[in-house]
Amino acid sequence: MGGVICKTTLPEHIRRDILDLHEVCNEYDKTKGQVYLSTELNYDKTIPAFYLLYEEEKLIAFLILFMPEKGEAEVTAYTHPQYRRRGCFHMLYEKAKDVCKEKSIQKLIYVVDADCAVGREAVKHWYRAAYAFSEYKMKWNAEKHTPGEIQGSIASEVRFCPVTAKNSEDYRTVAADALEMDDEVEVFLEAVLPASNRRGYLEYWRDIPAGVCHVNLDDDEVCIYGLGVLKEYRGKGLGKLLVRYILNEMAGGREEIVIEVDSENQRAYHLYLSCGFEVEHKTDYYEEDISAES
Repeated sequence: MGGVICKTTLPEHIRRDILDLHEVCNEYDKTKGQVYLSTELNYDKTIPAFYLLYEEEKLIAFLILFMPEKGEAEVTAYTHPQYRRRGCFHMLYEKAKDVCKEKSIQKLIYVVDADCAVGREAVKHWYRAAYAFSEYKMKWNAEKHTPGEIQGSIASEVRFCPVTAKNSEDYRTVAADALEMDDEVEVFLEAVLPASNRRGYLEYWRDIPAGVCHVNLDDDEVCIYGLGVLKEYRGKGLGKLLVRYILNEMAGGREEIVIEVDSENQRAYHLYLSCGFEVEHKTDYYEEDISAES
């Protein structure tokens, strides 16, 4: 077993190694979780996001850091079934933790597939981490639902448009408040302006910028994320109209439309249910404060 390899970007052969190992783990653990290899939303792309452990030329374990916000990093890790209980995760963890502390990242958030018995058992004995929240991945059921038209008196009061350089100031204002973001706004904006696989949308109510939404376009899936409405305009149905607009824009072009929602955000959860989304998968998150460690 070699030492831990750190990468900020992935050459194609390593990307393939990660996806292959992830498929092996999913099959062995009977799970359906996905692994995300994009670093577009990481606030500092110079921080290594990928930690790899090889035995000769075989990838046996990997750890990924997702860092959309300063001061914290989400941790996703997989170990080949034949190499578990050999300290692979600990090696990856120690290396990633050292990098995080050097870059003033104070909190690690462990991503655990709720259907993975091995993951649940491992985190149960990981005394450093405490349960924080859960997140649901919801899928739009196109067989039972249609996007729905924007009707009624409010239809004449709303309009939607893609995020562009021209309306970027409106975007900054709405995203910062509706999504409670600070420096991350620029990261999100940078990701949607030039990228063909990411798009941002603004919702105007009576010509006032009131809502924002983002989509990530994969080959066969649309993932809706970063959807929010300014507090002063909530309760008017603008969130539902924004979801309907996105569904109308995206439906038919790809096989699946999905969205992720924090289990504690009951308003958003019930909004998505009312728009035809159904819970497909649950992910649990556990937090560890590494700022106090020497």
